[in-house]
Amino acid sequence: MEFGRFLVISIGTGSAKSEEKYRADEAAKWGVLGWLSSHNSTPLVDIFTQASSDLADIFLSTVFQALHSEKNYLRIQDDTLGDKESSMDNATKENLDKLVRIGEDLLQKPVSMVNLETGIYSPKHGTTNGEALKRVAQMLYRERKTREARSPMPKLKKGVKAHDIPRDRQPLVPALFIFGDSVVDVGNNNQIPTIIRANFPPYGRDFIGRRPTGRFSNGKLTTDFTAEMLGFSAYPPAYLSRRAVGRNLLIGANFASASSGYFDVTANLYHSIPLSRQVEYYRDYQGKVVSMVGSANASSIFSGGIYLISAGSSDFLQNYYINPLLHNTYTIDQFFNILFENLAQFVEEVYGMGARKIGVTTLPPMGCLPAAITIFGSGSNQCVERINNDAISFNTRLNITIQNLINRFSGLNLVVLDTYTTLRNIISQPSTNGFSEVRRGCCGSGYLETSVLCNLRAMGTCTNASEYVFWDAYHPSEAANKILANALLNQGLSLI
Repeated sequence: MEFGRFLVISIGTGSAKSEEKYRADEAAKWGVLGWLSSHNSTPLVDIFTQASSDLADIFLSTVFQALHSEKNYLRIQDDTLGDKESSMDNATKENLDKLVRIGEDLLQKPVSMVNLETGIYSPKHGTTNGEALKRVAQMLYRERKTREARSPMPKLKKGVKAHDIPRDRQPLVPALFIFGDSVVDVGNNNQIPTIIRANFPPYGRDFIGRRPTGRFSNGKLTTDFTAEMLGFSAYPPAYLSRRAVGRNLLIGANFASASSGYFDVTANLYHSIPLSRQVEYYRDYQGKVVSMVGSANASSIFSGGIYLISAGSSDFLQNYYINPLLHNTYTIDQFFNILFENLAQFVEEVYGMGARKIGVTTLPPMGCLPAAITIFGSGSNQCVERINNDAISFNTRLNITIQNLINRFSGLNLVVLDTYTTLRNIISQPSTNGFSEVRRGCCGSGYLETSVLCNLRAMGTCTNASEYVFWDAYHPSEAANKILANALLNQGLSLI
């Protein structure tokens, strides 16, 4: 653990130090009852309380001093308080006023630190506790400003409401609804019993707050960048997360689940959320929004929002290609038909619930994913072209399917978003786009790791993910996602 990155402020009454409160010769004669109660005290409780308190202080002081991060640890306490002053049960006005005065006096006293040789707090002259607290406040302020500078989210001034912002600051569309697989899952799988998750380091190490959220990347996804470019001040929340409540839902929601696809069986194999279930969650979402803003306003959100679906890769890489029962039963063309039927059903259902602007991504160059090369490349270090050819065939037929759906549903704006060409161009000309590595992902060896295999113990994880096209063996890095988002937004301008 990198203690140098932590700031610990510990303020309390401490433990009263009563010299010779208990005598060893007397304690030697105690039975069980004596340890539990002696002279209106509880020796056993006193010992454990004092020991745990001292050990915690000594441990933290030792760690922060050893790492030369003393400025990041501040402990303010008074060990001279008697039992009456420090007792949690003594909440009289008189005692509380006394504690306030003690606290004010304590701020004027010098900072004390543990002497690691004696284990005793010793004054560190030159700085008072009050001055140290001001220094800590300045550190927190600078850290907040740094994080705000990193964040793309515009900040509202105090007292300003969203509806008070000029129209040029409003999002270009009222809401964003996202369905699909791990490429766009922002944390729904965190909430279900599946091992297909990304809610642990090093996932999210370059995301806002430098923490894992469930996104299968080192940072932002294409949909995160899309939300920013559309003018949203927050990302649509994962529908199963604790953030998906109240007015947070008015900007849309994310229903995607890693390892799902157009084929519900794919999701069931990995205990993920099938596309049909994602649609049911969206139906549930609509009921919540209607109850908040009324039918008329809700209808405007549903019809004006953009619906994005990114699916299909898992149906092939995590099911069809590795499932003999499936590929021995269906030819590749027959499997295409199953997926397109399910896509058509998805479009029909969300159209019936008000959707009028839908973007559907193509399959990416699946044969160029590091894991695909490792598993299906027969020892080659190049893209597996037979898999890429399957993706090209699928995408060609996808365009035909989309056109048929446009003809079928009046007023539907349905757009194909070509991820294949954009990602293939990045892989073919990495240096042009600022990348130096395309064959392997940043996490671990980069040849196979994803989900639970991409963890802090994975050997070989890179330090410069921005130079890698792929974060793990299946998913693009934040840098690649940004390029993809720009390209897809240009292709989907008619949806805005």
